[in-house]
Amino acid sequence: MPATGKAAVFTAPWEIEVREIEFPDPGPGEVLIRTRASIISNGTESWIWSGRFHSPGRDTPYRYPVVPGYQRVGEVVALGEGATGLAVGQRVFATVSRLEGGYSSFAGSHAEWGSTVVGECIPLPDDVSVGDAAGLVLTQVGYNGGTRPPVRPGWNVVVIGDGLVGQWAAQTFRARGAHVILCGRRPRRLEIAALHSADEVIDAGSVDPCEEILRRFPGGVDVVDEAVGLLANVEAAFRMLRHDGHLVFNGYHPEGEHLMNIQWMHDKEITCWGMAGWTRPRLDAALQWIREGKLRVRDMVTHEFGGAGADKAYRMIRDRSEDFLGVLLRW
Repeated sequence: MPATGKAAVFTAPWEIEVREIEFPDPGPGEVLIRTRASIISNGTESWIWSGRFHSPGRDTPYRYPVVPGYQRVGEVVALGEGATGLAVGQRVFATVSRLEGGYSSFAGSHAEWGSTVVGECIPLPDDVSVGDAAGLVLTQVGYNGGTRPPVRPGWNVVVIGDGLVGQWAAQTFRARGAHVILCGRRPRRLEIAALHSADEVIDAGSVDPCEEILRRFPGGVDVVDEAVGLLANVEAAFRMLRHDGHLVFNGYHPEGEHLMNIQWMHDKEITCWGMAGWTRPRLDAALQWIREGKLRVRDMVTHEFGGAGADKAYRMIRDRSEDFLGVLLRW
């Protein structure tokens, strides 16, 4: 019998409801998961909510109503035909869910239940808490950005962006031996970065980060990670970088912010690295770094809501009514 339960539902651009919906039984190769916690991807899910999440020149890959979210932790409660490698009662991290009843299956993790193919589930070790694993996709996006370019001990790395991806990228660069400077505009996020993510922080609301970096490092820094998605930041990054430096694109660049001057890259012979999506090897690697204490997740969570209050969480993010960073939903 199908399960019923609550889900966060984007019904139209900037409109949200928490609805009681019906979830399908697990199909072949799928497991049904009872969700315990999920972390909101503040940037990506806001783009999805507004109806503007798509590669420039392409259509949006979803329709309303859509259940957002691509990361959650829960327990396996049923196995579909041919689903092997997992057991009923096992704790797992999972990504997207399959939905029916007119709801888009673009994501679907912010819900009490969800049927997910086995390949998108990772068994959780006993020493990993629900809160530490609930944002694993986004954690590995930061990890991916922080591991792609070469890094030598003592290299200087600038991370532009104080959101979750920027924080986890900074933690990754620092774990690899770099001296990390994180630039942002929100006081609480900068405080968290100074405690857990970076060696130094720059308040971009009071100091021009580019001018400050070039004052301190006239020859430029080794790596810049742009974790916001603004063309102005990309241009500033090229100015900050040394010759033969490395630029990491760790943000979503929508139409209007996605076209850069390639000559900026040629002038200094910069190597550029693009980050998007997730892979099982990177998820596994990021999870191991969480276990080793190299990546801090719970310390990034500033707000928790019950699943029934998911609409309040999203409105807080939309309106920026509070100074938030990580937002966790408990189901």
